[in-house]
Amino acid sequence: MKQRLKEVEEFVDATASPEHRGKILLADGLEDGFIGLAERDGVQVAVYGITSCIIAMINTNKWSLEEAEEYFYFNTLNAYVGEYSPLFINEMHPDE
Repeated sequence: MKQRLKEVEEFVDATASPEHRGKILLADGLEDGFIGLAERDGVQVAVYGITSCIIAMINTNKWSLEEAEEYFYFNTLNAYVGEYSPLFINEMHPDE
C-alpha cells in the first residue's frame, strides 16, 4: 500500500496544475481506488472508483461486503472536507 500511495502522490504532484498542487486531498487508505484527477467547479480534485474503494476496504480491514459498503456510503462518499474533497465515480467494468 505504501508504494501505491507514493505512486499516487507522485502522479498528483506531476499532473496537478500549479495553483492546485499541494491542495488536492487524497482519501486515506484508498490508493487502490485512485483513478486520476478531474476538475470540479474550476478546482482539481482526486478521483476514485467506488467499487475499487469498497474492495480496498474489504481487503485492508477484513470486512464483509456489507460492512465495507455501509462504511463507504455513510462515512466516505458524502464526506465534504472542503472544495478539494475527492470525487467518487461509478466505474465501468467491461466483464460485467
